[in-house]
Parts: sequence; structure tokens; C-alpha cells
Amino acid sequence: MKMPECWICMDEGFILYDDMDGYEYITHCTCKAGNDWNYDGRNCEKRPTKYYIPSAEELFDVQEFAKDNLMKWLNTNRDKPGVMEELKARGVQVDKLPA
Repeated sequence: MKMPECWICMDEGFILYDDMDGYEYITHCTCKAGNDWNYDGRNCEKRPTKYYIPSAEELFDVQEFAKDNLMKWLNTNRDKPGVMEELKARGVQVDKLPA
């Protein structure tokens, strides 16, 4: 069992989402893994473009993403040895998490 470092993107570095018309887009996370997905064509010297990958913080409530992902992960892994101790060591208030 590997506990994610980032609860926002679950260590993927990006989040896929659909717009109002059903088109899929990508946003990069603000974590270390998100650096691989950070692109801004407006800053290219040779051939600048208007295209860029926005940060998840620009589009979403990342705290809500983190909370939802933590709870999904916890529901699957709660009973595995060392999980609650590791969460506590990372500063998660495990006594306040729903059962």
C-alpha cells in the first residue's frame, strides 16, 4: 500500500475535467508531480501560443478535492496496518475523520 503524497491529484500531477459542453480538459496540480504538466505557451520564446495548462487552484477548490480523495482512499485502506498511524504522522487529525 502506497499512501499518496498529494491528496489533490493522488500523485498523478494532473486532474482531468469536462467542461459544460462535455469536452475533456487537463489542469496541472500544484504539487511536485504537477510540475511535469505545467505548460504555458504564452511564455515560449520561439513560437508563443495562447495555449496553457491552468493550475488546479485556478479552477477548483483544491481543498475539497483533497478531502474527497482522502476519504475515498481511506474507505479502501482504513483497515490496513499502519494507515491510521501514517496519516497521524502526516498531521491528519484521524480522530476527527468519519468512521
